[in-house]
Amino acid sequence: MALPNSGPISLNDIQTEFGGSNPISISEYYGVASGVPASGTISFDDFYGTSSGLPPVSLGYFIGGYLGSTAPPTTRGSNKIHRIQYSNDTISLIPATLSEGRSNSAAVQNTTYGYICGGIRFQQPSNVYFNRIDRFQFSNETSSNPPVNLPSSRGGQLGLSSSSKGFICGGYIQPTPSPSSGTYFSNIVELNLSNGTVSNPSTTLSGTRGLGAQISDVNNGYLLMGILATPTSAEVDKMNFSNQTISTIANTAITGSPFYNASFSNRSGGKGYVFGGFKSGSYPGLPFYSQAVERLQYSNDTFTLIPAATPVIQRSAVGNFSDNAGYIAGSFISPTNAVQKFAFSNETFASPVGAYPIYSTDMCSNQI
Repeated sequence: MALPNSGPISLNDIQTEFGGSNPISISEYYGVASGVPASGTISFDDFYGTSSGLPPVSLGYFIGGYLGSTAPPTTRGSNKIHRIQYSNDTISLIPATLSEGRSNSAAVQNTTYGYICGGIRFQQPSNVYFNRIDRFQFSNETSSNPPVNLPSSRGGQLGLSSSSKGFICGGYIQPTPSPSSGTYFSNIVELNLSNGTVSNPSTTLSGTRGLGAQISDVNNGYLLMGILATPTSAEVDKMNFSNQTISTIANTAITGSPFYNASFSNRSGGKGYVFGGFKSGSYPGLPFYSQAVERLQYSNDTFTLIPAATPVIQRSAVGNFSDNAGYIAGSFISPTNAVQKFAFSNETFASPVGAYPIYSTDMCSNQI
């Protein structure tokens, strides 16, 4: 329920609408909704008519991706953008493109812009890593290049989005196939979603990580462990958007350190889902490439394995979601271009709704 458009508003009213911690401070709520300043002077008047509710989603975008080993050695990254129309589950190519072909980027967005940050072009004889940030405007489906980049090139990083800020988390550079030869990051880059500027907050992850999964609700973002997380780090880092602090919560329902893949949020149902993944070892009852589906209940931060299983062994796939369903596209291992639909109402998969011509890809939807 939205806050009133006039009259008295209390800190308790704001906390009831947007969540938060005690003791309550108005500074917790910088940028929590459109019209609320992200810094500087903030007052109760800024919260008139605001709501934690999210606008309905009608379109999603699959951006970039890995074209597969059959593509020419130096052009294995796609720069194309495909739109998915949720009302009829159709997928189409649009004219806009990325500045260069790549995959394994971080996507962050508000309801106006999506940003594709960094990434990798898997090619021979060695992979290429990027620090470029591309901006995609939802209203006219155009792409541009803001005059700002990530502080260093990287791929496999994770993106979390509040209503006003994007957080590009972790990532890695691995010039050779040996994981021990790579550089892995624990830092967070903050991106102002309204103007595309970046800063480097002092907050860091609990450990180095890349190629994990990310899911968000209105108040918090969650990062699930990926490749080469430090042994002392928890499976899940939780970011409180109001104060940008990182805490660790209970492990996921699947033990070990999987490279998670497709993930998306059931916003109205208060749940997030994470699908499949490449396992760094074998575990009882689970294949080396997992088809398991986990559900995160946002209200109590608990993970549960559900009966559904991914129809395709997913690795380096991506998830988009509407208000009623999630969509998984791509797969790096056991390559497929089928797009699978996951219904939130009964937590089951439907038949493929279309084909996406990229194996693994990045995601950016007009949704937070």
